[in-house]
Amino acid sequence: MRFIFLIVFAIFLASGCYAERLPVHMASSVASIHGPAMSVECPPEHKLLSCGVQNSKTSGTTDINRYAIPASSTACECKDTAGAKCVAWCANVQMDFRITKNRIQHTGSVPCPTGYKVLHVTTISFMCCLF
Repeated sequence: MRFIFLIVFAIFLASGCYAERLPVHMASSVASIHGPAMSVECPPEHKLLSCGVQNSKTSGTTDINRYAIPASSTACECKDTAGAKCVAWCANVQMDFRITKNRIQHTGSVPCPTGYKVLHVTTISFMCCLF
């Protein structure tokens, strides 16, 4: 989480708006998932930083096909048929990112547009962020 905060802070400093600095407020939205894919939205006035699946079970089976991927600039799409929690990590700053749905190449490389860096990766999509 500290890494994400540092990214957000660096983007804020790069904007050049030193006179009107606003504190960066980070927040998360959490929803229980069990079954089909669902969406979890960031709080109002917040933009998406990352998505994740949080284990809520202490024993038993897990869904090996579960996922948490960016669905938009303010929401995550998650799926888990065994029961877990979908988490959207968000901040009150504008993030310039592109969501790309593509299989990751066997070489392990992720093709982001020129000038963008990988911010979030799953087996079926990745999020590239402009730094």
